[in-house]
Amino acid sequence: MSKIKQSIESLLQKHRILLWYDAEKAFTEEYEALELSDTKKLTVNGNEFETKVRVLHQEPKQKFLLYLPKEKPKNEENWLLDIELAHHVYHTDQEALYLQEVGLGYHYKKWISEHIDFFKNKERVAAFKEIAQEEDGDHQLSLKLIQVVFGADILSFDLFLRNFASAFIQGQEESVKRELERFNLSDLFWQEVSKKYGYAHDQPTIYDFLLEAFQKNFSPLSSHSVVNRETGVMLSTWKDTLSFQEDFKTISRQIQNDLKIEETLNHTSIEEIVDDDLFELIDQRIISELIRGILDESVDQQRLETVIKKRESKYWYDRYVHFYRALRIGFNLLETIREAGDINIPSFEEGIEAYASTWYQIDQDYRVFIEHYRETNQNSVLNPLYSEVNKAYSNNWLLKLSDSWQNVLDEQDGWVNHQRSQSKFFRHNVKPFLQKKTRLFVIISDALRYECGVSFQQLMQKENRFESDIEYQIAPVPSYTQLGMASLLPHKTLSFGNGDSILVDGKSTMGLSARSKILQANTDVDATAVLAEDLMKMASKSDEARDLVKKHDLIYVYHNRIDKLGDDKSSEEKVIDGARDEIEFLIDLIKKVTNMGGYNMIVTADHGFIYQNDPIEESDFADADVEGDVVKANRRFVLGRNLSYKDNVMAFDCNELGIEGDLQVLIPKSINRLRVHGAGSRFVHGGATLQELITPVIKVKKKREDTIKQVDVDVLNKRNNKISTNIQRVSFYQLQPVEEQTLSRTLKIQFKSEDGESLSDLFTYTFDSDAENSKEREVMHQFQLSSKASDKYKNQEVYLVLEEQVEGSNKWREYNKYPYEIRITFTNDFDDF
Repeated sequence: MSKIKQSIESLLQKHRILLWYDAEKAFTEEYEALELSDTKKLTVNGNEFETKVRVLHQEPKQKFLLYLPKEKPKNEENWLLDIELAHHVYHTDQEALYLQEVGLGYHYKKWISEHIDFFKNKERVAAFKEIAQEEDGDHQLSLKLIQVVFGADILSFDLFLRNFASAFIQGQEESVKRELERFNLSDLFWQEVSKKYGYAHDQPTIYDFLLEAFQKNFSPLSSHSVVNRETGVMLSTWKDTLSFQEDFKTISRQIQNDLKIEETLNHTSIEEIVDDDLFELIDQRIISELIRGILDESVDQQRLETVIKKRESKYWYDRYVHFYRALRIGFNLLETIREAGDINIPSFEEGIEAYASTWYQIDQDYRVFIEHYRETNQNSVLNPLYSEVNKAYSNNWLLKLSDSWQNVLDEQDGWVNHQRSQSKFFRHNVKPFLQKKTRLFVIISDALRYECGVSFQQLMQKENRFESDIEYQIAPVPSYTQLGMASLLPHKTLSFGNGDSILVDGKSTMGLSARSKILQANTDVDATAVLAEDLMKMASKSDEARDLVKKHDLIYVYHNRIDKLGDDKSSEEKVIDGARDEIEFLIDLIKKVTNMGGYNMIVTADHGFIYQNDPIEESDFADADVEGDVVKANRRFVLGRNLSYKDNVMAFDCNELGIEGDLQVLIPKSINRLRVHGAGSRFVHGGATLQELITPVIKVKKKREDTIKQVDVDVLNKRNNKISTNIQRVSFYQLQPVEEQTLSRTLKIQFKSEDGESLSDLFTYTFDSDAENSKEREVMHQFQLSSKASDKYKNQEVYLVLEEQVEGSNKWREYNKYPYEIRITFTNDFDDF
């Protein structure tokens, strides 16, 4: 189809009559060849009156193409003027064809001639036709040409500049510049940028503009920039645009090099930059300074928490989150150890209670600190803090605590048969459920020491419709898997079998089948044992899962991740990651059980462990000179007969430990390891330290009603809702403190128009204060309003919109919104100078 036929058919969809003047008769052949399905063609040359009668009176509904092979007459001599004015004149010059193609009137001929090259591409023309309106006017139409050049969905210079910045990063800046110049749009584009952002340059470029914008919004260099505060709103929007994240980071890193930001930061205090987030180096500078402050004790907890809290809502925080968490936990650990001072444990009972209520937190902090340290790829900037933490934990805490605890053990007459002994687990914890005919799942996680259990329980408290509580129990000695697992089964007696294996009432406890038989034989209910991996593979509503739950009242579930990693010398350093993964796995396992119809669960462990991240010092190894009939020997215990040894070990007859048999048990004192060829030394268990002995008992119940809620957030002084300047301060109030089952809430907040257009910078904040004092749960943010607010929306109602993220997605939904009225005066159009 020819362009002429296409444009005529397009116009005939809007107009009943088209008049086509062709003074030079250049298009006679095209006219004669035209085939129009529902339109009649008439040649008009001296028969104007006859034509007029026909098209207006005889066939008033018929479409006509009137071909006039002559000059268009003056109005006063034009017999068809009324038809022209009521219908449409078809033009065949290039400008007219383009105008007709996009649906614009011929009076735009001068305008389109200035941008004629733009219309020589079908894709551009099609995109422009979608957005162009007859009533737009020259200026607005030119802006829409720019919109097409930048491939933008809306007419927004924020978006144009963002796309231009992406083109710059991708090496396509020159292509965009050529198009703007070729289509005669370059001057207009930069004039509009100047009008909105105050940017002016004899030879403007996108990178020069970006340099100015970043400089303006970096506090130490702000006064050196010529652009205005509107760029702050623009950059805030860019940082929140997911599709622009990688380009923004690339731009930021290039600019921080070109502006020598590192040099500037070397002479800048944290207070000056704590609210800035354009450059990655800002976080690096803050982290370095905080580390120095922690080590020389010049930073206190309040300052540390204040700085980290401010950084949480900043752009680069996610990249440095593990650094900040390592700082926070490292500081807490060092402070706690300092405050603990010399450790004195008066008695066995008091030592157990103190550890289960307070002291476990230091072991927990150490594990989590190492976890975050590793997540930073053991970044060298953290090495001084890591060294200090590791030294304080190993020498000032673990060794001192264990030595003090050893003094208590040395004064005992044999081993203590404590009321919370693990051998009483079944009687005290499992039997009450069975007596009430309540189905129970017992989940046993190998080497889930007490502090790991606390971490698990704390996370379970944040899961909706779950209720949980934690107690402790004391593992038997030696604190190793075979004895611990056997102790957790229903039994009357425990005894040694071959080697280090343990028998329950004379029966083997090795393997899943043996344990299932003991459960079935020693309880009055249908009981079985399964591996956690097998249970997780079952479809929740499958026959297999239904049968497991329906046919059994007691189900023991076994999982071995932590101990499996730790007991292998080649993987013992992975125990930290393994503990984290195990805690997450247990949460998934609990949910799986409830989906299968189990609503009561107990999570426990066979024993704990000692872990030190650095290689063990020579002084931590004990030369016990053990001789005799050795049955089993590892780093933390020896089993045998007729043994001789030094006094740096504790010695027990197995009967003293509540185990039948004739074996002797040797345990090195404090945290000492025995010299055993090929065995690991950083992860150990089998001894009698508090970390090895105390294990968690966590009872979890699935509830029908909600058990958690998030804190509520409100805006203070809502009635004072007149915006009179481009800077609007808003105070937010967290109504409740964060508690065990009252969780934090993260909100993304900005001013928006009724139709959702952004009118300010973006403020993202996690409301997670646990302060009882309500005043301490207030936070203020200073919003920068865009020029749109004082221009397009002046004297109109806009909204402060609070949004929260839809769980598991990148979508945000409205949490609340508050109306404000824009009353900004002209004086606020002036920027700082």
